[in-house]
Amino acid sequence: MTTNTISNGTRASVFHQVLTEIIPPKDCSDRTAFRRVAKWLADECNDGQFDSEIFAAVLDLAREAAGPECRKPAAVFMSLLKKELGYAPKRADTASENREKHV
Repeated sequence: MTTNTISNGTRASVFHQVLTEIIPPKDCSDRTAFRRVAKWLADECNDGQFDSEIFAAVLDLAREAAGPECRKPAAVFMSLLKKELGYAPKRADTASENREKHV
């Protein structure tokens, strides 16, 4: 199977699995953030913003963040992702924003 026949959704799934091996999530927040990163990468590839090689490049960022001296690798990873790729996921409305809309 060539890389051209692998869907970005499949790449995102494999990426997520490898990412959680490199940086094991410590809590629900980490798991959610990693899922969102995988989806964002797949979406950006589908939109033509990145090619499929971005998945490997982002895993390299994760390896960098997971260095032996790092106490909070997930936070460092997210920071690198924002600095290097401009990662800024669209967030769902928070409960407080929803309350303000209905007042």
